[in-house]
Amino acid sequence: MIRLILSLTAIVCLASNSNLLTAQGFVKTHWNVDAKNDIFKFGTFDKPGDVNVPDGWQNLSAFDSGNATFSPRGLGMISLNSPTDDGDVYIETMIDVPADAKYLTFMVRQRGPMLTKTSKPASGGGVRFSLIKGDTVTRTLNRIEPSYEGYRNWTIAIQTIQVMPSEDTLRIRVEITNATGSLDINKILVVPSEIMKEATVEQQRQLDQALAKDDPELIQQLIKAAPHMLEVRTGNHDNGTPLIRTAFVGAPKVAAALVKLGADIEAKDSNWGNTPLRWCCWWGIPDVAEILMEAGADANGASAMARSSKTNNSFTKRTPEDFDRTVKVIEDQLEKRKSK
Repeated sequence: MIRLILSLTAIVCLASNSNLLTAQGFVKTHWNVDAKNDIFKFGTFDKPGDVNVPDGWQNLSAFDSGNATFSPRGLGMISLNSPTDDGDVYIETMIDVPADAKYLTFMVRQRGPMLTKTSKPASGGGVRFSLIKGDTVTRTLNRIEPSYEGYRNWTIAIQTIQVMPSEDTLRIRVEITNATGSLDINKILVVPSEIMKEATVEQQRQLDQALAKDDPELIQQLIKAAPHMLEVRTGNHDNGTPLIRTAFVGAPKVAAALVKLGADIEAKDSNWGNTPLRWCCWWGIPDVAEILMEAGADANGASAMARSSKTNNSFTKRTPEDFDRTVKVIEDQLEKRKSK
């Protein structure tokens, strides 16, 4: 098995609900602590090799088991295939557990609509993590499974474990058991975590509610009670901070409250590296863009991005006028900065 070693330069903090949890931290880089040393990251790879997968993963002789086949489906995605519903097919790899890691957290993004389950035991697929001490597997966690419905229905699942003394290796296995078809995965990330600074499930629910209702009073109450929630990251909206997420959902009142509370206006999401302002430009959210510009956000290339998204973004529900307003807000604010 190829051996991948994580390069760790920061701490990520977590919030838990049994095995599912949400993540937050006090550093600008979350999830992939070193951008070139996660297991693999959407759109980029640490040594991609000839078939655009992490170095070593394209070697079927190392990872193929039985009748499993492994193939890339475009940049940033792999597909594990099982032609029969008899037994397990899998690919796996190992990584060294950092000596000072007390907890590890995993984030998996996957889908399984082309996977057909059977009535056999443990039928299905997903990602399974195991802790190893020396040559002995000490613990194997429950498999993280995808959604089995809807071709576009990617699911994000987050899991945490405590590292016990002498556990020095983590096994990561992508598997299909007693099922036929394919399992698609475009993200497996592993980071050390500090669970003593976790957020609660209730705090996460309040954050989601504040964003959905654009409720500044609720967000203020939440952050006053739990200051770490100011920069919390949950895996949603490209693993962005609450301020980034206001640009996705269009929550200007919450955005204003977050800025006033000291949120990082130049924070970047984990997938694309976009700031809150650039996400306003992508989605056509002028009201949030105005708040960010007034707070001094870096607008380099922002208006050009909004103009491009106006014609090229087929996912937004915003009107062309929203994008025009976004451009005007940015350019008007830039003129004001020049006059000062």
